[in-house]
Amino acid sequence: MVYVRGHACDFDEWEERGASAGAIGIAFRISERLRTGSVAKTSTGEVMVCYPGGIGNGMQGNPLYQAFISAGEQAGYPRTDDYNGYQQEGFGGYHMTVGGGVRASSAQAYLRPILGRSNLRVVTQSQVHRIVLEGRRAVAVVYEFDGHEFQLGAQAEFIVVPGHWLASDIAEIWDWPRAHLSNMGIGLCILWKVGGRISRITWRFTCSIAVGNRSPEREIRILAAVFDWTSLVVIQRGLGATNHFEAGGFIRSKGGIRWPDIQFHFLPGAMRYDGAGGHGHGFQVHVGLNKVESRGRVQIRSSNPRDLPSIQFNYLQHHHDQSVFRRAVPGLLERF
Repeated sequence: MVYVRGHACDFDEWEERGASAGAIGIAFRISERLRTGSVAKTSTGEVMVCYPGGIGNGMQGNPLYQAFISAGEQAGYPRTDDYNGYQQEGFGGYHMTVGGGVRASSAQAYLRPILGRSNLRVVTQSQVHRIVLEGRRAVAVVYEFDGHEFQLGAQAEFIVVPGHWLASDIAEIWDWPRAHLSNMGIGLCILWKVGGRISRITWRFTCSIAVGNRSPEREIRILAAVFDWTSLVVIQRGLGATNHFEAGGFIRSKGGIRWPDIQFHFLPGAMRYDGAGGHGHGFQVHVGLNKVESRGRVQIRSSNPRDLPSIQFNYLQHHHDQSVFRRAVPGLLERF
């Protein structure tokens, strides 16, 4: 739910590679719905974005947010009041895709507001099987629902958006790579390279430090959870209305880099990520790379669309990612 448009240099880099980055920037802006006076942002889009200046929790739920930002300033980094605007580099409050205490997912932002349209039908619990081709032209989609196959045609066009992983899965079933498809008994129509360059950010958790007494007893925690849920429903605020990553920062791991390559997420809680319950009070700082060079792949296991794809991330396989992490984690420990 942390909302990051990207650095201005990201758009410059896309332009250098031949993309129309200006159009991408416009798409970002027209999709946003912000309550802010900044002329660089709009307020009519579908995706609600909360800013830390008063919308949402405004970093008011825990004093450690401001303490973390101040620590960044004391370490010599700038403070940024809008990392999605004029200055990404520095420490400040994070923007969240949250509206009315609810995450602004694609369904929440785009689909639910128009469910009453007469020309819209939503079919859930369905599985896309294949794209029907006439020559080199896609004319229909075959999907399964409740154990039966259905075919949907289009007079003009259709868009297949089955999610991050299944998008490559479906495209590959009738597309690429040639040798892999041949082994699966699938013919080739058009050669588009999909699924071969997964770029996924990696994170490292560090700095879990005690800042208070031990956690309250179970009964008190249950009462607190009831209060948080009530606050979310009634006033759309409180611990249930946030992802708790309300502060963070963007810095460069070394000099001579065009734009920040390290991102920090701050969480005022002593959580564990192995499924075990946490004990005591504390905070966490998550360290991540903004630009990863390691590449993975996703490919089909068979011609059966019900089979889940094979995914290989190849985290930290590139020496660039390893060297940035080696600079990032010790640097964080030294400063905070």
